[in-house]
Amino acid sequence: MSTAAFEYAPVGLAELAADGTIAAANPALGALVGKAADALVGTPAAELTTGEARAAMEAALAALGRGEEQRRDLPLATADGGTCWTEMAAAPAADGSGAVLAFTDLQQRRADEAERDEVESFYRQSFTHNVAPKLLIDPEDGCIIDANPAAERFYGYDVGELRSRHIQELNTLSPEEVRAEMDRAAAEERLYFRFRHRIRGGEVRDVEVFSGPVWLHGREYLHSIIHDVTEARRYEHQLEVYRDLFRTVPVGIYRNTPGPEGRFLEVNPAMVRLFEAGDEADLLATPVRDLYVDPAERAAVARAIQKQEKVEGHELRLRTLAGNQRWVRLSARATTTEAGDTVLDGMVEDITAQREAEQALEADRDLLNRILETSVSAITMVGRDGRILYANAAAESIHGRRRDRLTGQTFDAPEWHATDLAGHPLRAEELPFHRIRTSGEPLQGFRHAIQWPDGERRILSINGAPLFDAEGEVERVVFSIDDITERYEAEQERERLAAIIRAAPDYVGLADAEGRILYQNPALEKALGMDAEELNRRGLTVADGHPEWAARWLRETAMPGAIREGMWSGESALRNVHGHTIPIYQTLIAHRDGLGQVVRYSTIMRDLSAVRAAEAFRRQLLDSLAEGVFGLDTAGRFTFLNPSACRLFGFGSEDEALGANAHELTHHHDDRGNPFPEADCPIARIARTGAPLDAWEDWFWHRDGHGFPVESYAAPLRDMEGHLTGVVVSFQDITRRKAAEAARDQVLAILDATPDFVSMARADGRITYINRGGLRMLGKDPERTGLEQPLPEDMQGERAGALAHPEWARAVIREQGLPTAAEQGVWQGETAFMDAEGREVPTSQVILAHFDAAGSVAHFSTILRDISERRAFEQRLQREKAFSDAILDNLPGIFYLIDVDGRFVRWNERLEAVTGRAGDELASLPPPALVPEEEQAEIQRRVRATFEEGAATAEGHLCHRDGTRTPYYLTGFRVELGDQPYLLGVGLDISDLEATRTELERSNAELEQFAYAVSHDLQEPLRIVASYLGLLQRRYGAELDDRAQRYIGTAVDAGERMRGMIGDLLEYSRVKRMGDPFQPVALEEVVAAARENLASAIDEGGAEITVDPLPTVAGDRGQLLRLFQNLLGNAIKYGPADDTPRIRVSARAEGDQWAIRVTDNGIGMDPANTDRIFGVFQRLHTREEYPGTGAGLALAQRIVDRHDGTIRAESAGPGCGTTFHLTLPAAPEGEA
Repeated sequence: MSTAAFEYAPVGLAELAADGTIAAANPALGALVGKAADALVGTPAAELTTGEARAAMEAALAALGRGEEQRRDLPLATADGGTCWTEMAAAPAADGSGAVLAFTDLQQRRADEAERDEVESFYRQSFTHNVAPKLLIDPEDGCIIDANPAAERFYGYDVGELRSRHIQELNTLSPEEVRAEMDRAAAEERLYFRFRHRIRGGEVRDVEVFSGPVWLHGREYLHSIIHDVTEARRYEHQLEVYRDLFRTVPVGIYRNTPGPEGRFLEVNPAMVRLFEAGDEADLLATPVRDLYVDPAERAAVARAIQKQEKVEGHELRLRTLAGNQRWVRLSARATTTEAGDTVLDGMVEDITAQREAEQALEADRDLLNRILETSVSAITMVGRDGRILYANAAAESIHGRRRDRLTGQTFDAPEWHATDLAGHPLRAEELPFHRIRTSGEPLQGFRHAIQWPDGERRILSINGAPLFDAEGEVERVVFSIDDITERYEAEQERERLAAIIRAAPDYVGLADAEGRILYQNPALEKALGMDAEELNRRGLTVADGHPEWAARWLRETAMPGAIREGMWSGESALRNVHGHTIPIYQTLIAHRDGLGQVVRYSTIMRDLSAVRAAEAFRRQLLDSLAEGVFGLDTAGRFTFLNPSACRLFGFGSEDEALGANAHELTHHHDDRGNPFPEADCPIARIARTGAPLDAWEDWFWHRDGHGFPVESYAAPLRDMEGHLTGVVVSFQDITRRKAAEAARDQVLAILDATPDFVSMARADGRITYINRGGLRMLGKDPERTGLEQPLPEDMQGERAGALAHPEWARAVIREQGLPTAAEQGVWQGETAFMDAEGREVPTSQVILAHFDAAGSVAHFSTILRDISERRAFEQRLQREKAFSDAILDNLPGIFYLIDVDGRFVRWNERLEAVTGRAGDELASLPPPALVPEEEQAEIQRRVRATFEEGAATAEGHLCHRDGTRTPYYLTGFRVELGDQPYLLGVGLDISDLEATRTELERSNAELEQFAYAVSHDLQEPLRIVASYLGLLQRRYGAELDDRAQRYIGTAVDAGERMRGMIGDLLEYSRVKRMGDPFQPVALEEVVAAARENLASAIDEGGAEITVDPLPTVAGDRGQLLRLFQNLLGNAIKYGPADDTPRIRVSARAEGDQWAIRVTDNGIGMDPANTDRIFGVFQRLHTREEYPGTGAGLALAQRIVDRHDGTIRAESAGPGCGTTFHLTLPAAPEGEA
């Protein structure tokens, strides 16, 4: 600072040395403290103050030492012992060696401000003293002839300056625009014009100008009254901004009354969508309590609000108007309105998808565990140190070691004796784990040999895949291992199938079976003039978007033809949203499911001519309020009213009011409905006293009885001699402004209730508003907010895009967000902000641009939501999916998941390789489409059986798209995932097994032939042995001693037993070789015959046999008789020792089979033996306890097997009886 500037500055200045003493002071500072400036040099700056103020001064000096600027009010100690209050502004010196202090006398400044606030008394004449700006204009050249003081105040120019200007210098509209506005006013029968006037300083204000001719001194002039409507327009615009925010916030925002009968007072569109209401009125009419699923939840929320006046982030279930339940996150705050009523402002966020995703994640974990434990392949996981962390059940049998010995073992332990297929030992770096660990790549089909503890050498096929940590390093390796020892000799190297062909069908549109459009490509969107979102919103069908004749062709010709022929083509036309017709050549294709039902239509359209572009136009009418003006005489009677006043008061014409008392007609009650005496009326007071009255807010009444708020201006009228003759009053209806202010305050309250960051900024980026949630996220005081309240001091002047954003996010906002919002009205994307602790927090951000009447950006608003939890959840979900995908894709067989509609929803890469299909193609095919046509019905039946019974198996062939077939053994289980049933299926390639099965069937046939021959040929020698033993006993029995007699008896008994066993064996071998052809057999007749054959045993045992109605089945009557005779005989033989044997035979239908039960109350058995009893000659008791050969149940099982049925036994234990479950095929329809 120059010496002159320092010495003559009007404020006190002091330069401080580095030690805090005054190095220089100017005279103004000496005058403030009553001392010479030189006397202050060398004095510590802190001594300029005394008492408590010294601590504040010392704190400020300390902050200056840290390089921080200071501004605060301080009292300086004066020489006479008093104080002088000043505002101190201080800043560190540029070279860092001291500081500069400036002190402003607050008392003098306040006096200056008060002097500037004084105003003169106006209103000496109607023109001069009117509160509304008035101009007198020469209509010939537009020169301003005169202006009243109100015009001086409004335009910022004095009368002399205004008289030197033309009206065109104030009006920003061009002459053409002025003429257009005058034409509009005439067409709309308006008494005023809408112009935009520029005042001193360049600011442009919206005005409504009432103009009319007046004659002065024999000349005609234009008398104009100017009404500033800028603020009213601003309030309306602000209200629109808040309404835009209210409508576009993605969460539900509401206001409701508390208590048991509480109802919504205000809801945004997101609330209507969330609660599935038909419209806003439906939701407003619904009691809040009806939305709670659990009354206890509502009570808990009410208690929290009553105790803390708010509730934040409370998660609960609510019920929609459609009866559906949704999980939501609720935040609410109690607020008191201006009327003193308590309301609840809150936010409801739909978190159903998040909850469902968490449940799906849990279901995936459960599914994965089931897959791992039911897999026939060994699944192991190895940590980065090479130790086995996990092994499934199959790993025990494949590795020849218990699971507890596997876990913790290293992959290269010597006990594995790992070798290649030639027997050469493998080094650690050659083994799969090391190769995957070092390369980071999956490993497929690696083969090597290991040694079991008993010395047996086994050959393994290994698939492995790495799992990475957050830094991209291999953290674990998952392996799928199969024992391929038995098939190694015959197995040949198979080439992996070529890369999966992913080709979408050539179509431009897709519709469902009812013709509703599901998808359209960009060419169709462009042709129709609407994007996918608009098409979905309209819910169009394939016939929409066409002229009537083309739509009729589609409905009556093309669609039936496509259904009949599969495809139909012809010339048609499109009609876009602009009404233009585009000729096209259209092909419509019908797509069917596995059952032959049409499920989709696709359409291909080719443009046959150039598109005739056209634009639609719209007109927008601007509405405004006209000002009412009326005059009164000194008695308060109407002397004139302009048309706007008549309209506002409800008079049909001016004549209806002239001469009537204005107060009695329009001013008789206040805004609360209380009588308003004329003695208290400010207008009547002006008529009595002549004292002018500036703008004030009042309440007028319409003749129909309703009142309305107004802003009024009134001035006395005087005659030429200055005598008071009456009053002129101008007023405007401010109902809309009042409503806008109330709505603005309401929207502010609602926005402040949301935890999201909501802010607004001017077009230049300067921030004007931040809600409480935003201030809280920035670590600021959340109570200092609102349009009419200042932002915190440290945020004054902040600009949008720079506030608390990292640099990369600022670049996104600056380069993408703001330009896109300014061009399209809205931008949405992901950015980040820095929280109070300096951490970067990811956010989802929406930027809205709000435009003024001229189409220029007036404001920007933005909404930020913290998505940290969502990001963490998505990352966790991706890790879980990568883990499950690695396991599924390394399974040795196929894996698939089918929904109840028969569609694939998940599968592994092996299924894609076997079928040559992938992606959308697999998802669009039903399971039967993957097998040969002759197997499709059976596969479809097995799918239904799995969903109905819980499990099913099947053998079939999977067809590759090149025509090759691969035999597979398929197993399906019904699983519940997220409350929905699915079919979880796995399949193994049984190509080798089929060859083995063929050999086994041949071997079994030879064995049956041998068993028959042996059992048949042994009978004759056995008969001879028995005959000679009998002859020996008869002829020489008297000569033999007791021991010899006992030996012969034993041999005879053994021969009889052997003959019985041979007979049973012979019968066993004849079941499949010598049975009768199948025919319909009535089981009731078969069971009746079995009871006759067992009559003596039934009588002897006193058995009670109950037979329910039994069906007719397809079978061999003789064998079925033997089957039920064996089962009933067993039930009698093994009946209870101390009770009557009770036997029940029943049946029920199961698809195309019959399920038959034979239940008894006999001695029962250990559940562990229910499979053993079906072995040939297997017995659970000694012959002394229960006689017999032990072949009866084996024979029963063989008979059932021949009939393609099943048999099993069920018992809860000894003494609990036994139930035999059989299934037999039903007789063909028409033969039963």
